[in-house]
Amino acid sequence: MIPYRGEGEFHEGIDAQIAFVLKQAEDGTPIGEVCRKAGISGPMFYNWRKKYAGLMPSEMKRLRKIQEKILKMLHDAAIIGIIFNKE
Repeated sequence: MIPYRGEGEFHEGIDAQIAFVLKQAEDGTPIGEVCRKAGISGPMFYNWRKKYAGLMPSEMKRLRKIQEKILKMLHDAAIIGIIFNKE
């Protein structure tokens, strides 16, 4: 089963597990069986495949860190906009 904290947070090592799940499906294991063994839903599998197909675990981690930085910058920009628009 894939350890998941919720709200987009994953435990360490999840990148390798996601890569393993995607590789199993790529190698011909039926998607339903892959999902059942990993303890994930079909929609989660397809989201992972859309987002991470062809990436190595280190690249997945880097992509997630970049996305987190972008979200933080957008949040900070929104706060700055609110502060300056009040005056």
